[in-house]
Amino acid sequence: MAQPNQSSNNFHIAMFPWFAMGHITPFLHLSNELAARGHRISFLVPKKAQLELQHLNLHPNLISFHTITVPHVEGLPEGTEIASDIPTSMLLSIALDLTRDQIQGFLKSSVVDHKNKIHLPPAGYPSSTIVLLRGYEVRSISVIWKKPLGLNAITLYQRWTAAVKECDTFCIRTCREVEGDFCDYLEAQHEKPVLLTGPVLGMEDSNTEEGTIRGEDQFQELVLGFELTGLPFFVALKPPVGCATIEEALPHGFEERVKGRGVVFGGWVQQPMILSHISVGCFVSHCGFGSMWESLLSDNQIVLVPHLTDQILNTKILVKELKIAVEVEREENGWFSKESLSKAITTVMDKDNEVGFMVKKNHAKWRETLSTPGFMDGYIDSFVQKLRELVN
Repeated sequence: MAQPNQSSNNFHIAMFPWFAMGHITPFLHLSNELAARGHRISFLVPKKAQLELQHLNLHPNLISFHTITVPHVEGLPEGTEIASDIPTSMLLSIALDLTRDQIQGFLKSSVVDHKNKIHLPPAGYPSSTIVLLRGYEVRSISVIWKKPLGLNAITLYQRWTAAVKECDTFCIRTCREVEGDFCDYLEAQHEKPVLLTGPVLGMEDSNTEEGTIRGEDQFQELVLGFELTGLPFFVALKPPVGCATIEEALPHGFEERVKGRGVVFGGWVQQPMILSHISVGCFVSHCGFGSMWESLLSDNQIVLVPHLTDQILNTKILVKELKIAVEVEREENGWFSKESLSKAITTVMDKDNEVGFMVKKNHAKWRETLSTPGFMDGYIDSFVQKLRELVN
């Protein structure tokens, strides 16, 4: 949500992301770009996220953190603030719905220009709202549910349709070179403008949220697949649902067999820094949006194992459209085997393999395009200009 400062023609922008580090960091990277152009940002996140992100705030004079308290919800462990605190985020979604009064109170008191406070209609929603879609979060400040709701009261589809209906525009973390057709379709389908921010990648020390495997059996197939390649590996994952620790979920004898060659880690990792290391040759990921762009701009081969809707769409773009990655084959029940994972990795890592050669060549072309000097800045400048046209 943006309100122009009448004296300087700059914005005061409120950022309210989903409370998961992998979602929050793209908002901060975008905030840094906007602040570099003189815009003021109010970042609405819980205290734990602030502590994790303070070192990534490149413009503390313009980007200020405002603490949002996560309300208590029955079944949500005490102290939960971000998605990584818990195995499933359904209850956290309900808790965020209950932050409505906090968000509304902040907007009433803080989002001002030199003359008047921003107008709030009787319903309590900001008069100008923006929904940030793929690559940020499907959540509009205008779509904060008005009363406490039961666990199954709101489906993801209802959240999506409400946000799409109430928003003024779509802001997407992408570029026309990669997803121009999708953006044109979205704009025509909903008759609302689509604003593109470009990839908006942060500094090399940004943290990326680790993935979660739903079941212990699939988790074991994954790590056994890495073992089967015979190559050195480093895996960063949450413990699978039903297991308290990574060690508890590992196959019997696994740690002894891969000692000195492979590591499975259950905490946070500095993914961009790891991907830039000279010893890394292949990046295996679920193809979340941050990982998608980090893989595009890396010099590594790409293997994808998606399991959520947006990850599947991102995978199709990289595999089918851009032809720069290989997707792990799955069985009819949707699961993958250790053999299929190992095959995908060894295929792209074999210098003499035709598929591996093709994706590496195509990847190099796209990386050159996206790394062209001025490419990223051009998108941010255009985004700001179109946002100004929309709000004024």
